[in-house]
Amino acid sequence: MNFIVDKIDIPLGFFDRAESSFMECSNWQSFSKWDIKINKRTLDNLGEDNNFYPLWSGCKNKLDKSKVELINQGKMKLLLVCDGEALQELTLNWVMGLIKEWNLNSKQVIFMSYELRSDETYKLLLDEFPKFRQYPINVIGMDTYVFEPYSNYGDLPLPTEDKKLYKYVCYNANGKEYRQFLVTELFRRGLDKHGLISLLYRYGSPNQILDGFTERLGFDFNSGIGKLNDEYAKTEMVKRVPLVLDRSMESVDKNDRPVDVNHIKNSYFNIVTESYMYNTSLPQSHKTIFEMSEKTYKALNCQPFIHLGSYGVLKYMKSMGYETFPELFDESYDDIINHTDRLLAVVNAIEKVCKMDDKEFHNIYCESIIPKVIHNRELVRSKEIKEKIWNKFTEDLLRL
Repeated sequence: MNFIVDKIDIPLGFFDRAESSFMECSNWQSFSKWDIKINKRTLDNLGEDNNFYPLWSGCKNKLDKSKVELINQGKMKLLLVCDGEALQELTLNWVMGLIKEWNLNSKQVIFMSYELRSDETYKLLLDEFPKFRQYPINVIGMDTYVFEPYSNYGDLPLPTEDKKLYKYVCYNANGKEYRQFLVTELFRRGLDKHGLISLLYRYGSPNQILDGFTERLGFDFNSGIGKLNDEYAKTEMVKRVPLVLDRSMESVDKNDRPVDVNHIKNSYFNIVTESYMYNTSLPQSHKTIFEMSEKTYKALNCQPFIHLGSYGVLKYMKSMGYETFPELFDESYDDIINHTDRLLAVVNAIEKVCKMDDKEFHNIYCESIIPKVIHNRELVRSKEIKEKIWNKFTEDLLRL
């Protein structure tokens, strides 16, 4: 497999990180490199086949007519790298714009994202948006955030047997519908006193708490849980938001990676609210989006977690060798495809844990949970997991 570059020393963005990012030790001085090799070739030294020309995501290659000719002749494929975004209408519009601008043979184009259910999502996108059928492309997903240096998150501590002040920590920068619903339920059910919660309204404003997010999620806001959540949001949460823990929105905008070590030391588990979850204002293709961003990887490095995002995330994690935490949570939520049912199942699982006898909870944590967290930390920082993900990616890429 050959990655074609304009110059042999040109930055390749994500692929440079995959090849040579460092696993830093706690003393921040020694490091080791995992065995991933990016075979770079220049345009005057193309291989006979399996040539991929990367573009986007920090890659400094530049498309021109001569390269388009090589792509259209089948001598290399254009690999559009979007390692921090999902496959969705927005990103496909970028792809279609490039194809039309350069008159590319779309069948020679591959779109790479961190969407791990790309094939299913792409089929839904083709069903929903006829414009994309005119330019059929290939898609591929990769678990890209495993290659992000864990030092970006700060000096994350390992769990100890010390008793904690709080059951959980729950970070929410962008006030998306499912996050507002979750946080509102935590307060409405009196579970806020058990946790550290932020809700900062990045890219928006606290007025979003009044904008009918419960209805957009698909709940009936005239009865049942939908009505209770909607009313509490508009009468009580409106007085509380934004919820600021230690960092202002300005600070998060500058760098959203570091985690407050004291939050981790003082809480037992992490409520991960991932970047994507369907609501009725979004295309149907959002229902299948499945990704693991830095939000998940922060937790994998230091805490047990319950995961609010797509279905099937825990199943994927276990297939990669990670441990999950059925001792604490009813993990059947991972099998629930309907997004509102899954959201409620997660909230109910959190409530059950928060109401567990403190002594029983702490004993389970010390005896069963701490060893699993240590295992996850060792695995997520290992070269084996990175090589496993990289090898699967290259095998999939060669089949396209």
